[in-house]
This record gives sequence, C-alpha cells and structure tokens, in this order.
Amino acid sequence: MENSKKMEKNIHKVKFLVYLLGKLLACVAILCFGIFVFKTAENSSQIYMLARDVFAKRTSVILNPINNDDTELLSGLFTEEYLAKSQLATQKTNSSYIISSYDLQTKVPIKVIFSWQNKAKIRVENLVQDIVAIIDTSLLEINKVDQFIESGVYTLYMVKEDGRWKVNDIVLEEEIIPESVYPIPQPETYDDHIEENQNTAD
Repeated sequence: MENSKKMEKNIHKVKFLVYLLGKLLACVAILCFGIFVFKTAENSSQIYMLARDVFAKRTSVILNPINNDDTELLSGLFTEEYLAKSQLATQKTNSSYIISSYDLQTKVPIKVIFSWQNKAKIRVENLVQDIVAIIDTSLLEINKVDQFIESGVYTLYMVKEDGRWKVNDIVLEEEIIPESVYPIPQPETYDDHIEENQNTAD
C-alpha cells in the first residue's frame, strides 16, 4: 500500500517536472523565434537603408566629383574590392561642370533577408533627372559629356563584413531614359563666354 502511494507520488513528480520542462522549452522556443524575427527584420531594414544610401552617395560623387565630402563616406557603403574596380571614389567624369541641383528618385523593394544570410542581392530602380549644370569657366580645358549619369534598373550585390552590410557590385540591368531631362551645357557656349571676356578686356 505504502509502495503504491510512493509510486503515485513519484509519478506526480515526474509529470510535474515534464510539465515544467515543457513550459521551459516553449519559453526558449518563443525566445529563439523572437530573436530570429528581430534579426531578420534588422537585416531587411539594413539592406533597404543601404540601397537608398548607396545610390544617394553614388549619385552625389559622380555628379560632383571635386571636393565632395560624400567621397569619404563611400568606404562605409562599398567593399574595397568594388571601389578599386569601379574607381568610384577617384573618377572625374563630370569635373568640367558645376552641378547645383538634381532630382533623385530611388525605388527600393522590401525584401526579407534572413538572420543567417551574409550575401544578398536586390533590384533597385534609380532615376536621376532635372540636372541643373553650368560649365566650370575657371578651367582651361573642358571634358565634354553626353550624359551626366545613367538611370535605370540595377542589381545590387551585397555582402556582410564584420557584421555590417556593404555593396560588393552594382550591375545596370536596364537603362531608363527619364521623362524630364535638362539640356547639357555645350563647350561652344563656354568658348563664346571666353571670347566675350577677351573682347571686353581689349
């Protein structure tokens, strides 16, 4: 009789321990799921913000390559490999022009990037239009351009380095001609300006 009671007590203890263990495992599972959701949301948010920031800084340094503070920020957005390959930080494509304003429109889709991922790619539509520019009349030689910068649909390839996402490559998939484009100042206008100044001096 006593043995039966002891056995029954032991069974109740085991059931209680199993119950506690089940609750503990459920709490751990909820905690792990919460961490997973948080990290995934954090990754996705970082990718979204990085894509927008990348095109903002890239556009800025391409259109205004001389004495641009944004050039120093590129190493925090792009890998060294990409900067060396693209020469984005050192290019001088539009150095003969003074660009005072432009309209930048960057469309970045929401993409889920899971917590364990260290590589990602995303397609971004980037339009640069209504570029207001004049030729830099302080220069002796003008490097004429037919286009200040390309607009289009790009694929961004990103990698995670030391816990931080960076762009490792940008590929133009489809060029888009913006609906609103201002004409590019021509060197002929610049030459006329020089001649006028010379005539005035005489």
